[in-house]
Amino acid sequence: MLDIALSIGGSVGSFLKDWASTAQALATTMAVLAAGLWAVWRVLSFRELKGFLVVTQSVSHVQVADGTMHLQVVATLTNRSRVFVRPDKGFCYIAGVRLGVPLDTFRAVAEKHDGNPMEYVASKELSTSVDLEPGEEIQYEFDFLIDGEYQYLRSHVYIKDPAKRGDSKWGMGWEAIELYSWR
Repeated sequence: MLDIALSIGGSVGSFLKDWASTAQALATTMAVLAAGLWAVWRVLSFRELKGFLVVTQSVSHVQVADGTMHLQVVATLTNRSRVFVRPDKGFCYIAGVRLGVPLDTFRAVAEKHDGNPMEYVASKELSTSVDLEPGEEIQYEFDFLIDGEYQYLRSHVYIKDPAKRGDSKWGMGWEAIELYSWR
């Protein structure tokens, strides 16, 4: 009789143990799913997945000698996103229009980004490994010696976004273009 009671009690104990194990596995699975959904909601609600920069520039010049101008382009990169951005390279490209070209012609050419009558004047590349935190900004200076024969200049600052791929060496990124006249 005692053997029958132990075997019945053993099966009830085994049943309760299996039930508790199943309940624990179900609770763990539900907790992992809830945590995953909460994490996705936090990321999508409160952070962007990709960073972005606002690029501005200022251009100034000083005449140095024999009609040569020292042109300084100051590019300001401001991180307006909620994630850090790591710009790795960029460039500043100067194109110009020589004296004697009417302003209307220059404006039409500048709007089309056509190289004629604008010509290459100078360029400099930028290589950096800085991390810009949200709200942080950094400035880069590009200095050029330019022939004074130019009446209009187009300054083009470009910063590559390393998170995006493109077909060219530079890929996709952020840019600022400014038209400048020193006459």
